[in-house]
Amino acid sequence: MLPPRRHPPRFHPWIGESYTRGGFGGVKILIVGESHYSQNPEDINDAALTQKIVAHYCQGEKPLPFFKTLSCLLMGQAHRRAPELALHRRVWNAIAFYNYLQVLLQSPRCPLPAQAWEEAPEPFRCALDELMPDIVLVAGKRLSSHIPAPQAPAVHIRHPAAFGFSYAAELAQMNAQLPASFAAARANFMTA
Repeated sequence: MLPPRRHPPRFHPWIGESYTRGGFGGVKILIVGESHYSQNPEDINDAALTQKIVAHYCQGEKPLPFFKTLSCLLMGQAHRRAPELALHRRVWNAIAFYNYLQVLLQSPRCPLPAQAWEEAPEPFRCALDELMPDIVLVAGKRLSSHIPAPQAPAVHIRHPAAFGFSYAAELAQMNAQLPASFAAARANFMTA
């Protein structure tokens, strides 16, 4: 009997240049977002969509607030002050990013099709097998309630664009969930 057929992700994850060579201070971090938004129907067939979006908004001159917020949290900043652009880029070169739902939505806060949630676990497992993260950071409470438990420690935070998001509160919650060894990894990253 043949093993069950794997369903790889439609959208390939972003993998920073340093992710496999030491990651974030010696820790491989995978950030998991919920979904992509686009009004261009051709984007559904673009396997590199995640990679293009992260490259544009994390490596370009004007980072998107969602990505800047995640950079600040990883660096241990409990405020909205944007990191220096070079440091922000360095963070995103050290981590991986994957959107859990492999569908394209028209805009944020659109209704999510039930089928998208049902189909998401298998591609997610494929991404986990490929990336082998040490820590998985799940960005969003709704996503946290749907995502299967990864093998790596999982840290759950409120989505950075969610109503009531507080840097200080989310940083405290994130730090409480992280393995004790992460503090050293953060210090290594920040002083490198």
